[in-house]
Amino acid sequence: GGSDTLVLRGTAEPDEALDVFLNEKIFGSYVVDGDGVFLVEIPISLLAQGECQVCVSYAGDEGVAETVELTVGVDTAAPELYVRQKSLSQHDAGVFVRVADESGVCQVTLRVDGNDVSSREVGDKTWSFLSLDGVGLSETSVIEVVALDRAGNRTEQTVPFARTVADIRVRNEAALTD
Repeated sequence: GGSDTLVLRGTAEPDEALDVFLNEKIFGSYVVDGDGVFLVEIPISLLAQGECQVCVSYAGDEGVAETVELTVGVDTAAPELYVRQKSLSQHDAGVFVRVADESGVCQVTLRVDGNDVSSREVGDKTWSFLSLDGVGLSETSVIEVVALDRAGNRTEQTVPFARTVADIRVRNEAALTD
């Protein structure tokens, strides 16, 4: 994903005990710095996909408990990527792609031999066209489609190059006449 850590920053009474709960289970206890600032880092790997309840609690002024609760959306799932063509030839104008992702939109990029050729936002479950305009493909071309969601989760798919029947016939005829 885009980040491996959920960072909680805030202020509280200096030197107070601070408890952090994840989905009603204690994650850890901390002591607030002398300047009243606290920083808690929670590895995303400890959070479940979807919504997670985070609660920060401390004794506060005169021993009265103060609690801050928040709901955090966790997205660590890579988008699903679909490419309509099973292979490409030098006669293809581009590829049709679609994604399925909780965020609803992904940035999808068509790469040939490591270079970005075409890129666009693709909506969830909508077929979109990525152009190969001006790109010459060959048998050695490496053609990749990369989908990146808003959380930074990434999926890649390689599309093989395939010679067409016409290309094979022309090459065979050239070989016979040489």
